[in-house]
Amino acid sequence: MADPSDNAGAWQNELPAIKNTWLTGKGSDTDLPEAARFLRAVRLLVLERERLPECEFDRTAAMVLVSGPFYENTQGLTRCPFLNTGKDRLTGQVHYLGVSASGQSRDYSGGDGDLIDALVADQADALPTVIYKPKKEGYSSLSWYPTGTRNLDNVHVFPVVFEEPTPELIKRAIDGVYQGELKTPDGVPSEAWLWEKASMGWASNKAEARVQRAVRIGLHARFPNCRIKAEQPEKDGRTDLEVVGDFGVSPDATTNFAVLEMKVLREKGYTGNTYAPNTIAAHIKEGVNQAYTYGTDRKFRDRMLCCFDMRAVNVGPESVYSAVKSEAETLGVHLCFWYLYRSSKHYRECMAATALKTG
Repeated sequence: MADPSDNAGAWQNELPAIKNTWLTGKGSDTDLPEAARFLRAVRLLVLERERLPECEFDRTAAMVLVSGPFYENTQGLTRCPFLNTGKDRLTGQVHYLGVSASGQSRDYSGGDGDLIDALVADQADALPTVIYKPKKEGYSSLSWYPTGTRNLDNVHVFPVVFEEPTPELIKRAIDGVYQGELKTPDGVPSEAWLWEKASMGWASNKAEARVQRAVRIGLHARFPNCRIKAEQPEKDGRTDLEVVGDFGVSPDATTNFAVLEMKVLREKGYTGNTYAPNTIAAHIKEGVNQAYTYGTDRKFRDRMLCCFDMRAVNVGPESVYSAVKSEAETLGVHLCFWYLYRSSKHYRECMAATALKTG
């Protein structure tokens, strides 16, 4: 029986070429925040450039996220509309770019300190910036300054070379999201809050969706040449997050790296209703079954259950997973755990209590 997907109408003669088209991922992240899109675009740009034999590895470069009015007040810039293809020189320049990594550039003179001074002179040192330090044989790095180089301590350093998203690296990426956005609600915008009434332990009815979105953004930033797919429906159900390597490769080289099942463990719901311990235990067990089934049916290399605990007492991952640990090991499901505090004060109290208890 013919595959109905082969009925391409007017495109029938082009079907073989369409099926073998390599994916770039450009335009597939339009629902992400601008800063996340920009960082991802820059990392893909540098990867593309370093694949070419004529790539330069001589000097540091800066990529700065700007808006249109910025160009009106900065002199000596040259328009680079196709910089994001990776075909143009990157090193020894300051690049003022939009979210898709195309824009305008200029040379700078001197070393790394002069590059930082050039950003100050252009009044760009408080804008989101990536510093590219090129080095041959896969040792190049990108330093991400989300608040600009004016604050050199607020930096995240990434290798340019592609790293396969193993469970350990995925967990490490989520750890970063947890520390920056999920650990406590303090400093988090109201639209990202996980709590309905934090002081009373009432979890938001949007908590799982907001955790999922925060983690998805973090994984996009950490693994820019992977597609982080959310809510993918199939006969076996709907996955929470998938990490798929299908950018810059032919369709037959796609790798399904990991499927992540996300669970928020609530003690109380958004109306104050209480969840019974056996209900929570069933929720965790279902998460193991979902991660295993999705991973097996859809041929993922790794399966992960990620639980975010919003209950009053942090009993720790060993207690949370005690009833399913053996089953998860047998099924090949990696168990990950994060505890969500109700405020920075709650966090400090818990830390002090733990220290006193352990002596």
